Amino acid sequence: MDVVDDEVGEAAIARAIGQELRRARDSAGMTRAELVAMLPSEIHVQTLATYERGVRQCTVGRFVMICQAIGVPGSAVLTAGLQHAMIGLKTNGVEVDLRAIVRDNTSAELLPLRRWARNKLDASTTGDSGIVHLEWVVVREMAAVFDIAEPEFVKYLVAFTPRPVPQRR
Repeated sequence: MDVVDDEVGEAAIARAIGQELRRARDSAGMTRAELVAMLPSEIHVQTLATYERGVRQCTVGRFVMICQAIGVPGSAVLTAGLQHAMIGLKTNGVEVDLRAIVRDNTSAELLPLRRWARNKLDASTTGDSGIVHLEWVVVREMAAVFDIAEPEFVKYLVAFTPRPVPQRR
């Protein structure tokens, strides 16, 4: 799915982004109540919970304020959420955590991908993050080179979506 034009797609986006908000809050070691107390505008803890479950959508402004309070870029939360929902991949490409790919031993079929990830890390082309952005054409070419069906390969890559990590204050 690359274009969302129905309520089911919108619900999937809201759930995926909400899950990423919760993961970012959890990574920051914050409770919902602690996060709500940090926000400049008053919202109820239950309202935040509905955002995190994807039951309710928040405005872009509130989304940015929540992300700032957590200490994560809103763009990282949005990117991870869309990627997990497998929406917009052809347009946006895929971000993957090379270190997580290297550690994964679930499939012998993907050994060439793990080698590629290890070589990329060894070449220090990713900086300290170990995160790379793969344009869609590259994802398709890699699936062909590794002789893995494209949908299966994409699901594998999406499983290694980097998590938005709160910045230490």
